[in-house]
Amino acid sequence: MHEKADLRRMMKTKLSMADSETCKRQGIEAGKLIINRCIWKDAQSILLFMSMRNEIDTRFLLEKALADGKNLFVPRIDEDEMTFCKIDSLDGSWNEGAFGILEPGADHHALFYPDKTDFPLLVITPGAAFDKKGHRLGRGKGYYDRFLSKLKESLENNHQNVTVMGLCLTEQLVDHVPVENFDQKVDVICAGNDYIEICT
Repeated sequence: MHEKADLRRMMKTKLSMADSETCKRQGIEAGKLIINRCIWKDAQSILLFMSMRNEIDTRFLLEKALADGKNLFVPRIDEDEMTFCKIDSLDGSWNEGAFGILEPGADHHALFYPDKTDFPLLVITPGAAFDKKGHRLGRGKGYYDRFLSKLKESLENNHQNVTVMGLCLTEQLVDHVPVENFDQKVDVICAGNDYIEICT
């Protein structure tokens, strides 16, 4: 889909100008908004990404989740699939994985399984761009779309509380994200100091 490719190229160019201080500052601003919301306070388990270069810094939220005693899981890419590993600390063994993102090392063994998870669950996703309708443009590999689709399918017959949030820099909020049938929407977007609840 050419429209998606064009938007990814445009966002890559725009984000290449985002310095580490901007990413850190917006990460703290967004984090302070999020931790005061019920979806954070009520969440028993949180799936949260590790930041890559030129991406909103998630360290504030990672540290807060651990301090609050949440069940915290971060992603790891195994071959062509994304799994989530439970962590109890930001110390220990970390490896550089896909896209240069830090991933839990071999000493992290507890994986995320929906049927063994404490709910409510908050899934915080990255993206190349988001729009105010909750549409998300990924990096092109489909990791999160596949994961979220499987998660929804596994929870289809129960009423567990799951919220999917897009977290990004303000520069990544756009007027329109092109979508296809397999693309997964988010329920909430936090872009820097903008907090947007999607009306369904």
